[in-house]
Amino acid sequence: SNPPMLQHRPGISRLRCALRSRPKPTVLAQAVVRPLSRTPALEDHTLKLQRFADESLESFSLGIMGDLHLAPEQMHLFHDARAHFQAAMCGAAPGSGRMAQLGDLGHGKHRSGSRACFEYARDFMQSFQIPYAMILGNHDLEGDEFATDPDNLEAWLDTWQQPHHWAAPLGRHVTVIGLSTVRYRNNNFSNHEVFIDDAQVAWFEAQLRAATAAQRAVIVLTHAPPQGCGLKVVQEVHVKNRCAWLNHSDR
Repeated sequence: SNPPMLQHRPGISRLRCALRSRPKPTVLAQAVVRPLSRTPALEDHTLKLQRFADESLESFSLGIMGDLHLAPEQMHLFHDARAHFQAAMCGAAPGSGRMAQLGDLGHGKHRSGSRACFEYARDFMQSFQIPYAMILGNHDLEGDEFATDPDNLEAWLDTWQQPHHWAAPLGRHVTVIGLSTVRYRNNNFSNHEVFIDDAQVAWFEAQLRAATAAQRAVIVLTHAPPQGCGLKVVQEVHVKNRCAWLNHSDR
């Protein structure tokens, strides 16, 4: 289904729909492991150095993109989708369009979670030519070249050059917050559980308090919905595999 497109103007919020994509090589080669080059921005968690955040915007349009699961042999479909997405963003004021991608970048048979997968997805996201922000999904930490979850996460951070959880102001009245899973190999019951660690939860609660005090609306982006959110329909396979909700089995 097409991802929701949220357009905000002071006092007005409305949902629209859209989608979109671009080309790439046909094979995801074994990645060469390189030294990480993390920057101070990755410890900031406010995306201050990213084009995504902008408190001066009078209005904005936010395109929310779900699981990509990019596969080279299917890229013609993603390219068609990208055209739809870009067309939907045409009504936004110049410079006010934003995208957020909710994780699961790769396809299982093309080494999802690998550095090559991240770089392939990065090229695709950059092809939209719209400022974007990313979060991780469960499949983003299953890279077969990494021995541990922290190693896998470091490669993701190095590729995207942004923190894995973040807060970004869009205009004077809205803050967008992204939360990411941090475990795959170390999950207690299901590798695919979307797990938000305690430090991230504490940071998130502090962000909510700050937004409340500033009378800012908050948009929260996660790969899986929180329990108790009121979502009426969840895929059965996700319930059985304990990845239907955030921290599905942890508590």
